[in-house]
Amino acid sequence: MKKKCFFAILLVAVVMLYTNSAKAQSLESKTDRFEIGGQFGINVQNKMGAVEFSPVIGYRVTNFFTVNVGVIGQYMWNRDNDMSEWGYGFSAGARLVLFDLIFVEGRGVWNPRVINYKSIDFKEYSTDNLQLWAGIGYRQKLSSNTYAHAGIFYDFIPLIKNDETLVNDYNPRVEAGVVYTF
Repeated sequence: MKKKCFFAILLVAVVMLYTNSAKAQSLESKTDRFEIGGQFGINVQNKMGAVEFSPVIGYRVTNFFTVNVGVIGQYMWNRDNDMSEWGYGFSAGARLVLFDLIFVEGRGVWNPRVINYKSIDFKEYSTDNLQLWAGIGYRQKLSSNTYAHAGIFYDFIPLIKNDETLVNDYNPRVEAGVVYTF
């Protein structure tokens, strides 16, 4: 009797695994795995401004978990101080989707900078610009391949280093954008 029960449970488990595997393969062929997104921004004021282009590519590991990497390119200027600043770097992160509309995300960013003070002919190099962002957001599907999202993020490096001199002017950071999957 025990052997029959064991084989019956084994048979049901195999059928369920096969059925779920077949469904997963049919969904996998229809489900898009790669995402393209990032940031593009222009901020021009009277005598100062900034331009940023930071593309991100992500890979959907499961339907609710995505990992991503990106590059960062920024240029800022201030004519009053006769200076310009280049920022360049990399980012890596992960996003976990909860309840199909809400997500939590963590991202590490390394963004060194070169500041050029033209009036005194001096360049300042800053390579210790590590940030660790974490936050929560909302996403909405716009079409079969496009999502809009908005969220609020916080840089935890000043808290981790426990240093009052470390101030992040961007805490908290509000982000919004569009992601295209292919």
